[in-house]
Amino acid sequence: MSRRSERQVVSKTAATTSGGSALIDLTFSDDVPPSDDEEFQGTVNEEEDPEDGTSKKKSAGTKRKRTERKTVQGQPSNKKVRGKRGSLKDLLEMNIDVLYEIFGCLNPIDLLHLAWACDMTRTFLMTKSSKSLWKAARSNIPGLPECPEDLSEPQYANLAFGKGCHFCLRNVSNVHIVWTARFRICAKCMENRFSPMRHRSHYGPPHMLNLRTLIPKIMVTRSGRRARQEEFYYYDMDRQWERDYAAAQNKTEWVQTQVVKQQAIITVRTFLKYFCAFSLTVVYQHSDACVVWYNRYQAQLEEEKASLVQSRVNMYVFGYLLSRANGSVPLSIADRLRSIGWEAEIDDMHTSDRRSNGTLDSYPILLKACQKDLTERGMFLTTRLYIVSYIALVIQNLLPTLDGFMKKYRKERLIRDREKLLQTRIPMLNDVVKTYRSTIRPDAVALDIGDIFGHPEVMDLMINSPDVLEPVHLDPIRSKLPEIALQLQLDIENRLIKLVEATCGRDHGVDRNTLLNLATTSFSCNFCNPGTIILDSIRYPRVLVHDCAIKPGWNIDGEKDSEYKVLAKVTGRTPWNKQGRISFSEEAHKILCEVVTLCGFDPATTTAARMDEADPILECLPCNDQHTGRFTMRWTAVHHHMQTVHRYSNKQMELDLLPDEEAGLIRIRMDEDNARKRAKQSYSDLVCAYCRQTGNSVSLRRHIKNEYVFPLLVSAWKSC
Repeated sequence: MSRRSERQVVSKTAATTSGGSALIDLTFSDDVPPSDDEEFQGTVNEEEDPEDGTSKKKSAGTKRKRTERKTVQGQPSNKKVRGKRGSLKDLLEMNIDVLYEIFGCLNPIDLLHLAWACDMTRTFLMTKSSKSLWKAARSNIPGLPECPEDLSEPQYANLAFGKGCHFCLRNVSNVHIVWTARFRICAKCMENRFSPMRHRSHYGPPHMLNLRTLIPKIMVTRSGRRARQEEFYYYDMDRQWERDYAAAQNKTEWVQTQVVKQQAIITVRTFLKYFCAFSLTVVYQHSDACVVWYNRYQAQLEEEKASLVQSRVNMYVFGYLLSRANGSVPLSIADRLRSIGWEAEIDDMHTSDRRSNGTLDSYPILLKACQKDLTERGMFLTTRLYIVSYIALVIQNLLPTLDGFMKKYRKERLIRDREKLLQTRIPMLNDVVKTYRSTIRPDAVALDIGDIFGHPEVMDLMINSPDVLEPVHLDPIRSKLPEIALQLQLDIENRLIKLVEATCGRDHGVDRNTLLNLATTSFSCNFCNPGTIILDSIRYPRVLVHDCAIKPGWNIDGEKDSEYKVLAKVTGRTPWNKQGRISFSEEAHKILCEVVTLCGFDPATTTAARMDEADPILECLPCNDQHTGRFTMRWTAVHHHMQTVHRYSNKQMELDLLPDEEAGLIRIRMDEDNARKRAKQSYSDLVCAYCRQTGNSVSLRRHIKNEYVFPLLVSAWKSC
């Protein structure tokens, strides 16, 4: 349709924004009242091209003048015209009853488009005698409020169903309708003419407070992540009132006149140049009814659009609604993809748990193709040959882009199949690992399933072997578990050495074979000690089986490797230090170097076993107290004492090595306190070396005596 034709309808409405009333003041330059037909027509001007293709009036502002073309006498002009001229010339020659019956089945926007088509249809539809046609068309829209008295039927149809902005005359999608002011406005124009109510100043002349409450407003729904509704007021009209108030000599009388004009009866001169009197209450009631109808109407349009898109998706993708006359020719995207090797992916899309997101019918490019301007009515009124040809063309255009989509879907499908397979096999491997760990002494290193599962040989058997259906099928791994565990332990030890070298450097001068056994080598866990204070330093080999090192993180679903994500969900275990919680404690290293040097040993060669054998007793001189006595401790407790007492204290730690006589007495007292601690009923950190039962020293001594010593003595006595 001609853009200028739409401008003819909206130009007189847009010209009203400078008025000072609550509604638009439709004013014209001349004062001659029109005839009855002109009152309803009102949209014909000299700017529109007539049917013969010639222009009555040259529009101003053309960018360049076209050169006159010289035509040869007797030959037609080479001027190109858009569309087919004269295609509607026989429309009005039809029987008037038939014509009214046809037009009565249309919607108001369809009649408006016909009125914009040519002068002939405009003359027929833009007269008061055709008002019944507009009413019949309006009755085809359920819930549409009646046409207000200040608007004609074409104006009302353009306001309710048009797409253009009444200010910039652009056809944009984001257009807001101000029903009280009878115009549509786009977001860009609204920024210049409207302002949020929260920005409106509540200060001003007291006399204008009642008047400013009558300003036109619009409720706008903000889209995006923070979707909300916000009210805007007509900024231009508010400023105009302020200017008129400032220019008025008798300000009180001016305000009273405006308030009475707004509250009682508002006289609006329409483009018919007749005056209509109506109540402001009626205007706002009609506006509220239009808002309710418009929201429902838009929701209905969205539902119809979604239904139409889905029907097209079903037709393109799965070939629904098409009878396959020729079975050898694929009539859908699914059939075509099956024929070129994507059969497994298409079958996976049809499963009940996959018909949601990520399937072919949710492919964005396909959805975009289904949203093109091809009406459902046009699809099914055409011949079957056209439908098949059109679908074949759509499929042919989509196949190049679908190749990348199907490759991505195949990758996701293989990952899902692998996860489903591992969910049945990992529990069997977990039982095998538990059986193996039960054969190892409690004080020995026994790696858990997280590391064993990550071994290449075990991973290959769990994922690629089709024969792992029962625990018996894991016997090849069961016999190799000691060898696999030794390889994994050496790998973890090498990673620990790299942690030390990353802090101290490779030129630390310490033999890598004895580095982990040194008394100055200590590690920390940021999960056990999330703050800056590291209370507990972890030594080798306890760091190999530290529980936090094999616990999964809080976001298991965010795991990049699908295999370890399934492992964490099924067993609650991950490979050693996969979360990066274990690190070399440089602070503990410095403190222990001072301790070892104080005890007369070399920090670069002294092992922890050598320090335990010497068992030096150290005294912290600043912590001695006359009431509690001397503060003494073993060498392994120095770092903990430093962190808990002296880190944020004004007293600096000062250590002294006790002589052998005093140290011997203190060792006896420390061993006695340690024995009392282990004998308490609440203590449960001891474990039986035979059956791994936990408890305190008293309960486990009784347990070993009853379960192992007495049966052994009885068996020996019977054998004698």
